[in-house]
Amino acid sequence: MISSIFRIKSKYMKRIIFICLILTFSISTIAQNSITDQINKDIWHTFSKAFEEKSIELYRSIHTSDLIRVPANSNKLQDLDEYMTGNADFFKRSRTDKANASINFRFLERIHNEKFASERGIYRFGHQQKGGEWQYSYGKFHVILVNTENGWKIRMDYDSNEGNTIDIEDWNAASPM
Repeated sequence: MISSIFRIKSKYMKRIIFICLILTFSISTIAQNSITDQINKDIWHTFSKAFEEKSIELYRSIHTSDLIRVPANSNKLQDLDEYMTGNADFFKRSRTDKANASINFRFLERIHNEKFASERGIYRFGHQQKGGEWQYSYGKFHVILVNTENGWKIRMDYDSNEGNTIDIEDWNAASPM
């Protein structure tokens, strides 16, 4: 009798443990997805929109005031003001020339918790002169993000086209948002 009670308890305990494990993994996956969704909204959609609208204010809003920018092709480092000056000039020229610009992102790696994120991937930058064909260039990026009281922000931004070796094949191999 005691052994049959033990078997029943053991049988139910196994089910309870199994259900708890499933719930734990499900909750963890939901939490990870919600962080990724928030990063997509706060950073990547806003980043793309800033280029489409040629808005330096919108672009500045996704970066921390202590940004470290590493444009590796230029072999230099920039702070937020230096970086924004170059982008403001680009957006102004694009508006004056009635040119269009776009930037999109795909990912090689996305690691995050509630406070920080590290995201690496491939970007595709598009540029179209008035009435002309779209021209695309590609590069790799790595950003470090921080979750602030105003949402996710870019604290460090590194990119490189690795000697113009990044191309559409790299873009296609990366994971979409």
